[in-house]
Amino acid sequence: MTFRPWLSLLITGAVLAGCAQQPSAPSLAIGTEWKAESIDSLPLVDRSHLSFTLHEEGRAVGTAGCNRWFAPYTVEGDKLTLGPVGSTMMACSEALMEQEQRYLKALQGVTHWQLVNSDTLELKGSHTLRLVKAP
Repeated sequence: MTFRPWLSLLITGAVLAGCAQQPSAPSLAIGTEWKAESIDSLPLVDRSHLSFTLHEEGRAVGTAGCNRWFAPYTVEGDKLTLGPVGSTMMACSEALMEQEQRYLKALQGVTHWQLVNSDTLELKGSHTLRLVKAP
């Protein structure tokens, strides 16, 4: 009895198993715009637009309801840190300004990110921001 066919089949199976791709960990997409849905589970002021986008050059940008914001960032696995958050200095209604301050404070305290699903992102740290992929 010869074992060559079995040996050949065994080697082929081992090679194919070694070539199988392992599922990759999710990554935080560069250039995707996310719109805030809530800050610490609290809904946003009606018709306000708070956004979050990462750019390749290590710069995060977005809108904070009234003003535009910007910050340097680093991502390592599920860890995300934003450097000092700066913003433009326009004035808006008191409700928008209060929400903007909460949003900027929450951004400053981000330590981790998590994709809830392909269209929902949570930024976590001292506060939790829930964002959805912009259309």
